[in-house]
Amino acid sequence: MLKEKRDALATAHKTLRPDPQRIDSLTESIAADEAVLNDIEARLDQSDPNFYRIVSPEAPVLSLEEVTNKIPKGTPLLQFFYNDEDLLAWVIDHRGLAQSFGMTIDRRSLDWQIRSLHRACRTGNSIEPFASELAEMFLVPCAQTIRSCTRLLIVPYGAAYLLPFHALPFEGESLAPRRAVSYLPSASVLQFLRGQSEKTGTGRMLAIGNPTGDLHYAAREAAFVASLFDENALLGEQATEDAVRERIHDCAFVHFATHGKLSNDVPLASSIALANGEELTVYELMGLQLNAELVVLSACDTGRGQITGGDDVLGFTRALLATGAKAAVVSLWPVDDVSTSLFMGAFYRYLREDNAPSAALQRAQQYLRSLTDEESERALIELDSALDKAIADLSLDESEAHDLRHLGRSTTASQAKIYGHPFHWAPFILVG
Repeated sequence: MLKEKRDALATAHKTLRPDPQRIDSLTESIAADEAVLNDIEARLDQSDPNFYRIVSPEAPVLSLEEVTNKIPKGTPLLQFFYNDEDLLAWVIDHRGLAQSFGMTIDRRSLDWQIRSLHRACRTGNSIEPFASELAEMFLVPCAQTIRSCTRLLIVPYGAAYLLPFHALPFEGESLAPRRAVSYLPSASVLQFLRGQSEKTGTGRMLAIGNPTGDLHYAAREAAFVASLFDENALLGEQATEDAVRERIHDCAFVHFATHGKLSNDVPLASSIALANGEELTVYELMGLQLNAELVVLSACDTGRGQITGGDDVLGFTRALLATGAKAAVVSLWPVDDVSTSLFMGAFYRYLREDNAPSAALQRAQQYLRSLTDEESERALIELDSALDKAIADLSLDESEAHDLRHLGRSTTASQAKIYGHPFHWAPFILVG
């Protein structure tokens, strides 16, 4: 809302006949909102300085040596920066600065290419020639590093936070099959991240599915995910704020198959939709003292946020890491309900096989890309069975059970989509 008011004020100033009363009203309203925000941030800084440092764009910047010490062996970090004329990149591994390079660019043209690729991904159109051209700039100069590792950490910059690097071509095919790719909002976030446990697929799971009643496959998705951990999901009207608060604190994995709402002005006010019109903000999640290995937001546009003056995006991702989660999975564009449920089912199966989250995500991407009609139908039947069992275990009343079953399940083997386009397999990224 604060951003909208600032935009409205700028527009009011630019009109041929500015309205002094409207300008004064907007100015006073913005000043009041900023005062409230400053007060909240000051109190947050006093109550939990470490948390505030994580979500603040003024977080301490790490030195090269500090970054080097925090990078896992065999996982190089690729960090990018560009201005109006130059694209710069640094490759850092556990031994230090391994490579740096730069090239002359036109920033407006580069931003246009990135946004064009992003638009092609989210609309299901061809991603060429944008993907090849962007790969030439971002990946080819780092080819030797990419060939020598199995996992990459990528710190984008500017509009490149919208860029699915894992969908770019590399030596004949997408990068994703070759390397497990993780992302960081900024290299400085490394100082706040805790390492993953050795047994990455163990621990309690809290899965929330379709609390808003309008996501056809979200209940099936959550029920299936929970069943892999021998847990019961919170489905439909059961997924209230009180129910989530009661169960979330001791869970190693938290899965939200629901809508997410981003606040560009105040990332802590970004929220997750729950039942009965309730919401759980990131600020409230912080108060729950999460100790999760992984938080997954199976929703739309959860990875996007406000690009600040530095190399950082303030959105769900950075704020979720600040709540205590070791890593988060978020989406770069609006996702398809059915393919997302298939993707997430595969992701957690691979995670339960003791794959690291980045490797499990990579395998799930490959699974969905190569899924046949017959395999899709079998997987959808599994989702239906998981929902039926969840309804029986939860002893839902007839009305609730009907609502959950009624939504979705219109896809048959003969209607099943081919999920090879990045729109389906590439929206989700691992941050952390």
